[in-house]
Amino acid sequence: MDQSPQPPTTSVNRQTLRTSLRELLVGLGSTGPEVAQTLRSAGIEGTKKSARDCALALYLRAVVTGDMRVGSVVVWGPTIVVHRTGGLRLPIRLAVPDAVRAFIAGFDQGYYPELLRDGMVGASGEGLQSPSQSPSPTAG
Repeated sequence: MDQSPQPPTTSVNRQTLRTSLRELLVGLGSTGPEVAQTLRSAGIEGTKKSARDCALALYLRAVVTGDMRVGSVVVWGPTIVVHRTGGLRLPIRLAVPDAVRAFIAGFDQGYYPELLRDGMVGASGEGLQSPSQSPSPTAG
């Protein structure tokens, strides 16, 4: 019988990816402002209220793009959804740490304007503003 090592199973790959993503999320900071500072230091700007283009989704996508197991990353409320490559694989869903949850809420409310792409608001917001428009006082 062949004694060569077998490639890791799908469940092992899934668990390894899940663990790596959790460590990445925890490493962003221990408070919402620390998470914002980490993203700011990385030069990230995103669209508030956008699952695919918010600052956190863009950061995660930039960091994990090199991982051939990852197809896309979406921030869906307090949950990160990672769609994997390779056909009919179930996505990985991760609850975010409290600090990241606080950042998401603050970002969507406009508390970190330095991380916003020209005041853009995603589809779940009030509408997209062009860079020449001033933000509405009720936006956020």
